[in-house]
Amino acid sequence: HIGRRESDVRDEWPHLVVEVASAAPDVVKYVVPQLSEVATMEEEAVRLKATHLLADLFESGQRVEHDYPALVTAFKGRLNDVSVEVRRAAVVRCVALVQKSALLSDQL
Repeated sequence: HIGRRESDVRDEWPHLVVEVASAAPDVVKYVVPQLSEVATMEEEAVRLKATHLLADLFESGQRVEHDYPALVTAFKGRLNDVSVEVRRAAVVRCVALVQKSALLSDQL
């Protein structure tokens, strides 16, 4: 059932990016910058996943916010998203990030 596996991977891509970024940052250095585009895609579910993914990457301790400032800008953009659900998720995650990181509190 290859189709099922592809579907599972497709649903789990945000988690996989965080895991790979934590274990082998060099492997995802070409993928991570593209996440700012994913955060602005038309589909609400994709923007919501991207919002959580960006927050997870900022929390990972990999200094993603330092190495990829465009991701911080993309995350901040979700605070003004057209979707209430995406905005709510961004606010909740933003509060947690600001409480945990002095650098992020300055950037957000």
